[in-house]
Amino acid sequence: MNNTFETRVQEWNDYMQTPWGRLQNSTRLFNLRKHIGAEPLDILDAGGGNGVETMPLALENHRLTLLDSSAAMLADGERIAAENNTSLTTIKGSVLDLGSLVQPASYDLILLHNVIQYLDESDAPKVIASLHRALRPGGILSLVSVNRHSATLAKAIVHAEFEEALAQLDSKHQYSRAFDHTVRVYTAEEIGLLLSDASFSVTDHYGIRVFIDYIADDDLKHDVEKYGQIEALERELTDKIPYKHLARTFQLIASRP
Repeated sequence: MNNTFETRVQEWNDYMQTPWGRLQNSTRLFNLRKHIGAEPLDILDAGGGNGVETMPLALENHRLTLLDSSAAMLADGERIAAENNTSLTTIKGSVLDLGSLVQPASYDLILLHNVIQYLDESDAPKVIASLHRALRPGGILSLVSVNRHSATLAKAIVHAEFEEALAQLDSKHQYSRAFDHTVRVYTAEEIGLLLSDASFSVTDHYGIRVFIDYIADDDLKHDVEKYGQIEALERELTDKIPYKHLARTFQLIASRP
């Protein structure tokens, strides 16, 4: 996977400028801000790539550290920070080695966004345990991953691929176009159990991209007025049942007691 991330920095930046890329980031931050105040925090973005998703937090005077295995992504993160007249710390390494790369109880907030699906299933509990050790007591973890339920809906609703939708129904793997990779997909409940096993307390479950992925007309999403309406509706639905269970990805907020 490292070579894939190394060579796709521009593709990633382009993706984050799409309506669905912008929407997922703005909704995650909208949810996250419900759990943090104005006081500057020590934040670790674990597997955070170039930090394009978390740079707004650095601009709000939080102290941001990016940890990623891709030197190209980290270099691009430093470029983005300089262009925005802010600073960040970078650590080159894998989330699998997080325990040896950061000191225990070093961070108030850790983000693990769209990372766990790229790990071998056997490594997920170890990574979550290392995140727990890296957090200060009372610290917060934000974890985002692909929602296993979403692929079946997208195949049936958007693409009318009904046989494929049926086959996807019980599959624990999906193909991700973002980095040309097959990923392990979970439900929010499955990840919630892993977090509980690592002594986290799960406090909130949000859905990200609740319905934008099920709109087949991409041109509509590029319309400024329509996009604003979609974003407002997504924010309203992000924590509501049943919508959050149908979203493309889920965001779990957990605390270290």
